[in-house]
This record gives sequence, C-alpha cells and structure tokens, in this order.
Amino acid sequence: LVQRLVGVPLAKGEQMADWNQRPLPPKLRQYAANDVAFLLQIHTEQARRLADLGRDGWLQQESDALCDTSQYDRDPATAGDRVAGARRMDPVEAGVLYAVAALREPMAQAEDVVPHFLVTDEALVALAKAKPRSAREVHADRRLQTRVVQKYADRFVAAVADGLAHPLRRPAGRPPPPPQLEAVASAAMLLVGELAMTAGIAPQLLTKRESLLDALRENPASCDELAHHAGLNGWRRDLVAPRLWQLLTGELVLRCQIGGDAGFQLSLA
Repeated sequence: LVQRLVGVPLAKGEQMADWNQRPLPPKLRQYAANDVAFLLQIHTEQARRLADLGRDGWLQQESDALCDTSQYDRDPATAGDRVAGARRMDPVEAGVLYAVAALREPMAQAEDVVPHFLVTDEALVALAKAKPRSAREVHADRRLQTRVVQKYADRFVAAVADGLAHPLRRPAGRPPPPPQLEAVASAAMLLVGELAMTAGIAPQLLTKRESLLDALRENPASCDELAHHAGLNGWRRDLVAPRLWQLLTGELVLRCQIGGDAGFQLSLA
C-alpha cells in the first residue's frame, strides 16, 4: 500500500521477529516507525479517493465499528474455542482445555500480553491431555516444561481439577444443508461477486458464503430478515441485501453470456 500510494518500498523482513524483547534493537524500532511514518500521506490520498467515490459514509461506519470496544471483550469461558484442536477432543479433555484456557485469559491480561504469547495453545493442549493432579506431576511432565505453567503449577492444577469436574459435552451440530440450498447459496455468491466487481471492491469485504448459507437456512421472509441473518449492516446492507432479495424472490435473473475477457460473463436482468 505504501509503495502504491507513496512510492516508497518497505522491507518486510522483520514481520516474524521477536517483538517481546526489550529493549527493541534499532532495526526493529525502525521497522515499527515505518508502520506510521507514511500514514498521513496515505490518509490524505485515500480520503480523496473515497470522497470522489461518494463513500465517506462507508469509512465512518467502519471506523465506528472498530471503535466499539465491546467487540474486543474476551469471555474466558469461551477462550477454548480459539484453541486449535479443541473440537477433536473428548468431553473430559475438552473440559480441562476450556478450564486452563479460561485461566490463561486473566493471567495474560494482568501481564498485558497476548494470551498465546504467555502460554501457547500447544501447552494448553498438553495440559488437557496430561490432566496433572498435582504440582509435582506438572514439574515432572516434559510436555509441560514452560515457564508460566511451571511457575503457576498450583493454579493450573486447580484449573485441571475444575475441568475434570465439568466435562464439556457439545450439542450436536446442524445437519448439512440440502443440495438445493447449497445451489442457491452458490448463485447468491455469484451475485455478490458481480456487485463487488461493479463497486470495485473485493467480494470478501461484502459477505462470505457461510454467512449467506446460514441466513438461507433461517428461511427469511423479507429483505430485512435476510440482512439480519446474514449479518449485513450499514453500507453492506444497502449494497447487497436488496439485490439478493430480488434474486431470491425471482425479480432478478443472473445470465451467463459469451463475451468478456474470460470468454464468458455474467449479466443481471
């Protein structure tokens, strides 16, 4: 983005560096400074382009959403959802995993670090599988030789005991959608792609196929219901929901025609 709008190429070599080290070495300080050095120039150019397109309101809606702090709240009780492999565990292991993951959240908040930097997901999974009943077992298990787990062994043992007392039994998942609904969702995504291309934006910025499929499974009875179930709000709702509803109710037709750069192209009628 910086190179495209400002004409300055930036090095990317420090993206995977250890940013927890203190003090930061000069090359990392320079890398961090480059993240903000060109922001004013980029803001001026992007603001001009948005104004030319009449999309100032889109930017304001996106900014308001990002400033809503409630979306960043992390519920310790659901922290296990974000651990890879959680859904493949049996109820007992899952109960322990969710308990130790819930413990990790306030510990990370207290130290002001990202949770998986404090205790890795792999360490949580190892705890769930080992199920240590005492600090001695924690200290003796080679899979649990991480600084924080060793330091707070008693707290993790207590969390393991809580997890063992509360196995996690998940409700049965929803049955797969019927093929007809899958086909409708595919047609809807073709329309989304056309709308995105016309607007000059990436389709992923509008909605995802899974979101549309979930909305269709709710059998929406109106455009408003469709937008609600698909999570379409603000400018996305205005751009996508009415045309999608027209497609679903037969008022809009997608046609494939010979022509265009790819040999075929879609048109709306």
